Amino acid sequence: MTNNTKTSGSYDFDNILLRSTPQKITATYHFDTLSLISNSFVGHIMGQNFSEFIDSVITTDYNGTITGKKDVKGTITADKLHIRKWNGLKFPDDFVSAHSDKVHLTGVKQFTTIEAKEVRIFFWICHGL
Repeated sequence: MTNNTKTSGSYDFDNILLRSTPQKITATYHFDTLSLISNSFVGHIMGQNFSEFIDSVITTDYNGTITGKKDVKGTITADKLHIRKWNGLKFPDDFVSAHSDKVHLTGVKQFTTIEAKEVRIFFWICHGL
C-alpha cells in the first residue's frame, strides 16, 4: 500500500485507513493485494461503476453463452467447449483434423508436401507443363 503521509512525514488523519473500524473511504489508495473479508460496498473499480463492472464479469461457475469478440492471451481449460467461429472460420466445418481417415477438400490448395495412402484428384489444371 502506498504511504499515507504528508510531505513533512506527519500522518494525514483525514485520509487514514483503519483496520477494523467502519469507514466511508473518500481518499485514493493503491494496493498491491487487497482482501475484503467482511461485507464491503465498492462504488467504482478501475474507474468503472462497480455494478456495471460486476455484471460483465464471468465467474468460474458460470453456465451460459459468452458472446462478442474475445482475444485470449492465456490458456483456456474446459470440460466442454462449443465454438461457432475460430479466427473467422466456421468450427469445426472449415477445419481438417490431422487424424481424419478421409478428407474432402474443395477450392484452390497449395501444398509443399502431401503424405497419404491414397489421393484422388477429380479436377486438375496444370499450368506450365
